[in-house]
Amino acid sequence: MCPSSSIPPGLELIEVERSDGWRCFRVDGDLEFEQVGVVATVSAPIAKAGMSLFLVSTHDRDYVLVHQDNLERAVDIYKKYGFSVELSM
Repeated sequence: MCPSSSIPPGLELIEVERSDGWRCFRVDGDLEFEQVGVVATVSAPIAKAGMSLFLVSTHDRDYVLVHQDNLERAVDIYKKYGFSVELSM
């Protein structure tokens, strides 16, 4: 997974699956490795709205990606559920 701009030139000559246009929400805060329910908490509002998401979890951080066509709607949904959302471009 990487920004489209990071794909090396010439790969269009071979079959490389890609899906452009995703925007990322970073779950902020200090997450403990043993903390349970983070993924469910951040994915449930988007799923309940019938939107697709791509979720990446690391040992100390989670990221929710939604397609850019759904970004504004996802921000509104998160705010409705009480999440604090800061946008950076």
